[in-house]
Amino acid sequence: MRALKVLTISLLAFLSYGTYGASLRDTTFSVNRRYYAMVNGSLEKWDFNKDGSFLHQGVNGGSGTSVRGSERGTYSIQGNIIVLHVTKKTTAFVTPGSRGTTQLGAASNAGSQTRKMSIKLVGNDGENGVVLNG
Repeated sequence: MRALKVLTISLLAFLSYGTYGASLRDTTFSVNRRYYAMVNGSLEKWDFNKDGSFLHQGVNGGSGTSVRGSERGTYSIQGNIIVLHVTKKTTAFVTPGSRGTTQLGAASNAGSQTRKMSIKLVGNDGENGVVLNG
């Protein structure tokens, strides 16, 4: 098993395995990629699939409360910009209640949203990581 390389960058860095390099393409990744990062105390996971779909999940917790969110949709890379077309968002939480009870909650949204972020692929087609900002 290879060691996970940590990139110290002022932008949001999603990490995979390998060494530093760069390559940008005007297409989707040619293979499936999964990236992880800790962002402001939240664990984030991004899955980019070669069919142009993505899944973004985040888990955050503190003081006994845990919140998990996810969004899915399609993506494309245009130069150094990634365009995300979000088609579904879900959020769930668990928190301590009164007298030893636990409160649960969830929400789902099937609306459509488009976001753009700058992207830098690390390694060939992002095999060693990706840096997102936006």
